[in-house]
Amino acid sequence: MKNIPDETVLINKDGKPGVLKRHESWIIVVSFVLGLVFQFLLLNLPIITITTQTSEPYYVTEVSYQPVNGDGGSGQTETPADVVADGYFTVVPAGVILPFRVDSDGAHLAGTFENTIPGSFVIYNSANRIVWEKLGNRGTIDIDLPSGSYRAKFQESTMWGEDVYIYLALTQPASTASTTPQETARYQAVSTLVRKENVVSRQEKVSLWQLITKS
Repeated sequence: MKNIPDETVLINKDGKPGVLKRHESWIIVVSFVLGLVFQFLLLNLPIITITTQTSEPYYVTEVSYQPVNGDGGSGQTETPADVVADGYFTVVPAGVILPFRVDSDGAHLAGTFENTIPGSFVIYNSANRIVWEKLGNRGTIDIDLPSGSYRAKFQESTMWGEDVYIYLALTQPASTASTTPQETARYQAVSTLVRKENVVSRQEKVSLWQLITKS
């Protein structure tokens, strides 16, 4: 059985033989392998944090009110719209309550509401009965009401303290002496879906190799 030499003969630059011991050869090999592993980890481990920005589209409903003309032979004409509410109201535990009165039959109530969190928007009559109700964080009101006393109420479902936007316009008919057909001016709520964009920033970890290839 042959003996494995523990030394390796090398030729120096001056042509003279030199000796490299076996354990020194292993140190060189291991150092080379560790260097490759370190470079691989340095290039591929996600150790660099970068910030990216993306645009995410979303849609909102915008409501506008347009006059609608019509003919009628009832001898009545409608008065200009009476604005019951137009603005932001802070929601208290009991809700936002807006009382109003309809003087004669055939009145028309139009409006909208919008809040950041869901709730309920309810129209009550004088007998405390619900005549109209909408659940959610936004809605459009477009109803006819007989004469009487009413109250509109918005109440949040789980909490309070938010500012809800409410617009209510009441158009009431007024009696006239004329029996000829009259032009009736009414306001109709028109909803339009508008596309908007929101810029969202995100942080993610990438490797040095990913950063080089992305740039």
